[in-house]
Amino acid sequence: MKRTIAVFLMVLMLLTSLSTVSLAEDAKRDDVVIRVESPWSTFNPLDSSLYVEFYELNQMYETLVWVNDDGEIVPVLAESWTVNDAGNEYTIKIREGVKFHNGEELKASDVAFTLTKASESPALKSNLGAFVSAEAISDYEVKLTLEAPFAPLIAFLANIKIFNQKFYEEHDGDMRTIECGTGPYMMVDVDMDSEMNLVAFPDYWKGEASIKNVKFTVITDDTTAAVSYRANEVDFVSTSASQYMDISQHPDDYNFTAIATKHTALIYFNTERAPFDNKLVRKALQHAVDRDVLIAVAFEGYAEPAYLQGNESCFGIDYDYCVMYDYDPEKAKELLAEAGYPDGLYLGTMVTSPGSYMAKCAVAFQAMLQDIGCSCDIVQLENTTLTATTLAGDYDMMTGGQSFSTDFAYAAKQYCSEYIGSNNYSRLRNDRVDELFKLAEIESDPEVRKTLYGEAIQIITDEATMIPMFHKQLMFVWNKDLNVVVHGDSYVPYFVYDWSWN
Repeated sequence: MKRTIAVFLMVLMLLTSLSTVSLAEDAKRDDVVIRVESPWSTFNPLDSSLYVEFYELNQMYETLVWVNDDGEIVPVLAESWTVNDAGNEYTIKIREGVKFHNGEELKASDVAFTLTKASESPALKSNLGAFVSAEAISDYEVKLTLEAPFAPLIAFLANIKIFNQKFYEEHDGDMRTIECGTGPYMMVDVDMDSEMNLVAFPDYWKGEASIKNVKFTVITDDTTAAVSYRANEVDFVSTSASQYMDISQHPDDYNFTAIATKHTALIYFNTERAPFDNKLVRKALQHAVDRDVLIAVAFEGYAEPAYLQGNESCFGIDYDYCVMYDYDPEKAKELLAEAGYPDGLYLGTMVTSPGSYMAKCAVAFQAMLQDIGCSCDIVQLENTTLTATTLAGDYDMMTGGQSFSTDFAYAAKQYCSEYIGSNNYSRLRNDRVDELFKLAEIESDPEVRKTLYGEAIQIITDEATMIPMFHKQLMFVWNKDLNVVVHGDSYVPYFVYDWSWN
């Protein structure tokens, strides 16, 4: 009898142990909640321009290539490519067996269709140089033809997300709140002001993601985001420098990192409006800016001073060509007097995004203006309205930011006249700048390209149409049991597919 009881107890202990193991395995999470800093405007990959939209787009869509943190071009949906001797015709081999979220197989015709639509998009056309056509020459080969060589083409294809032609046509091109990409996650639902839910795509060509459900939740206030994180309501947050500094004091409780990113914070002047149509006024305001103060106010020191929309990690940028504007209020007053404003002036309104570091920069710059006898009003606009306002040129000044790439050719969007109404927010018109960017695009000799960009940089900085403030760092905090990979690109800071739970 005693032996029977002993055996029974041993079996019970074994079952209990197995049950505990099973429960532990079941407890491994397969969902994640991610903080987003502001509401969204659109998820149409042809129109989207906000980095908070790319957080989600990067999970749902893929590109032909990706440029990694070392500047290397990595094939994604493209397996390989060749270029003709003239440098204006590319043949791109597409990966076979890739599925869209509607079940359709990725074909060269989808790629050709996407590239053609991208060539018509103000937000994307600069990535394709002098585009002529894109055509499918087989199920898995695309021929991309340009009028002239375009040196950064393959790298810039990393900025164009491939979508399904059939889906696009079925919805008349309206993809603001719906999607059909090849990425590891599919959209379940979205409230453009508060929340988006994604689910793992079971037919993803690399294999289904280990994290099955992804929720993006909008929390505009950094302090609220930190409180939500501490309350285990979110698992991954981008955070302010002050919150980051506090959390980083507790390495046993949190995972965290600060990573340099290719992003420049800027103050734009609308050069089509007085007094910003006067170069002397624009130059005066350059000297009114104390970048160290802006960095301290906006990022608690977690940023680097900027003197151009880009830094010297980018091919073609050499600060030796820059016209530099040191912080010098007295020089600013002299230039204002020369411009006809010896007593200073009212500069109109500065539009900015509420609850962001940009709003902090606006307030700090407003205070700096007082030191040179100038003033302005600050108007905070939600992102959708802010984007529409700036694209229409319906503003005086604006705080904003733009990411830069591995090749200065990207800057054509910020400085060339053909992009007025798009990313050329300052509405600069300079024929020589337009010409220099065109010449550099078709030039195959890297040293000649650098010289061309050098001249462009000298003109751009002399025009003083915007004030580069700083290159920010991204600061992330996440759950101690979550394995995260982050990247130094504010538009592609992470792929949830690469994450996992312990």
